Amino acid sequence: MKEKLILVLNSIYCVWGRISPKTLAKHIFRKSLGRKLDFKNPVDLNEKINYLKFYSDTSSWSRLADKYQVRTYIEEMGLKDLLVPLIGVYTTPRQIDFESLPNEFIIKPTHGSGDVVIVNDKSKIDINKLRKDLKKALKSRLGLLRAEPHYLKIKPKLVIEQLLKEDSQSVESCSLVDYKIWCFDGNPYSIEIYYNRTKHDVKCLAYDINWNNITDSYFDFKGKFTRGESFDKPLTLETMLHSAKILSQGFPEVRVDFYLVGGRVYFGEMTFTSSGGYDNTIIQSRLNKMGELINI
Repeated sequence: MKEKLILVLNSIYCVWGRISPKTLAKHIFRKSLGRKLDFKNPVDLNEKINYLKFYSDTSSWSRLADKYQVRTYIEEMGLKDLLVPLIGVYTTPRQIDFESLPNEFIIKPTHGSGDVVIVNDKSKIDINKLRKDLKKALKSRLGLLRAEPHYLKIKPKLVIEQLLKEDSQSVESCSLVDYKIWCFDGNPYSIEIYYNRTKHDVKCLAYDINWNNITDSYFDFKGKFTRGESFDKPLTLETMLHSAKILSQGFPEVRVDFYLVGGRVYFGEMTFTSSGGYDNTIIQSRLNKMGELINI
């Protein structure tokens, strides 16, 4: 029953997102944050992200949010060494020759968010079911569901990359550790860390760029988000901060994500509409401070 309700709601949101994405954004904003979205006087991080969605030039957002096209940008910026090795890119699941793939890999829809497929042992997957799931993923329309129009300009494809292993990290975690660096006008501001991800829980931390722990003045823990234990400063912190600075030049705001595996820094993604602009996990005073750094 719950799944049917979600399908119906998603269908409604898709129609709504096509007809009037601004109105849908206002609805989701109020539903998520309990207050009105004011496009005329945006103040905090969430409000300004939504303002930028609809009232700024987002032409480059589509290219850089694309899980495949962004690789070219990384190379153009002289950071090719940060890229996770590419295995292949496909327009349909039928094009994938699973027999030729390595035993471990990861599949990412170019136009999605959080809908990756991790394969740790190719011999254990149901290829027919996986192809059906991937076909469904290619048809998903995040841009409509979350009122994020720039995603609609991304051509849906499937990217297969080398699988980065969590047991090759310097930090003990059952999942890859995400180092998410918020940048404003090319200046790194904070580092959000997510690790030990499971279906029901994810550990979170926040540091400033000098590696001072600011978790308690940053996160409003709720739901599956819980406070993590302090991390030692990564030896590659300066590499991540320098790379984030280069990649974020010319953008009012963007979050640049990295992984640290086997002593190497790997690029994750660039996100211009973090949480869609409806983030309820950051405390309001921090959202206000971050909003002040966005020039619109």
